[in-house]
Amino acid sequence: MDKRSLPQRPSTKSANVFRRLDLVKQATVYLLTKGGGRGRGVLVSGNLILTAAHCTTFDTSGAMALDHHRIEVIRVGRLTLKVAPYVVEPVRDIAVLGSLDNQAFFEEVEVFEAFCERTHPVPLRIEPYKIRQPFDVYILNRDGNWTKGTATFWNEDGCSVCIEPRKKIKGGASGGPIVNDAGELVGIVSVSGETGSLVGLAPFPYRALPVWIRDRIVREQLSKS
Repeated sequence: MDKRSLPQRPSTKSANVFRRLDLVKQATVYLLTKGGGRGRGVLVSGNLILTAAHCTTFDTSGAMALDHHRIEVIRVGRLTLKVAPYVVEPVRDIAVLGSLDNQAFFEEVEVFEAFCERTHPVPLRIEPYKIRQPFDVYILNRDGNWTKGTATFWNEDGCSVCIEPRKKIKGGASGGPIVNDAGELVGIVSVSGETGSLVGLAPFPYRALPVWIRDRIVREQLSKS
């Protein structure tokens, strides 16, 4: 028998990438967005959810907002939970959600914290890659499948990264994770739609987040690494 016709066993590297992508998918939640749409969010260290600012119910035409008492709705599996927006940054299109600071929702807080406890958070990529040197990424599409693409940093500030997928990213993927081979979060889907194959610029969380909350995430991440 021609050995070339035999099914190929996946390499150890490929198997590790698939395992990491599966963990990222388990850490991804749905958001009920403006107009009844759906976006995504992803769990990171510190029991926080990162998403795109435009996926929240805030008017993102203004400046950065902070409001622990406002309510956003997420879906984890079959559960619908309420969380609070800690940061909404419309310029860089990134937002941070977490537990509600409201005793009226103590049961939902417990369920959310239980989800965080049993779910592996997605680590932030701490250092940007070299300028103008593309690297491989994986983008979680609306249908729950991964689309491979490339990412490139084009400027020194490193707050955003240019993402180019190999196929179209359909609407509904906004707020979802963009990760590298190591399963590190390198971006949040900022633009998706039915036309065009270029996602465009995505916020690079480590640089795009306000320092106070970024440091909180990183401290927790490093303490458990």
